Amino acid sequence: MNDTRTDAGDLADYGYQQELKRTLSAWAVFAIGFATISPVVGIYAVVQLGFVFAGPAW
Repeated sequence: MNDTRTDAGDLADYGYQQELKRTLSAWAVFAIGFATISPVVGIYAVVQLGFVFAGPAW
């Protein structure tokens, strides 16, 4: 199965030109990493506050 077609080629077959730039800038990579790690940091903060204010029973 050797399919060498490209998305741009498929669009050209239908008379369209590809307009979407499919690249990841350094800013986009940073934003994805930040969005991925932020919930983890939030969970750690909530657990720590639970131990501080509710004690080991929490």
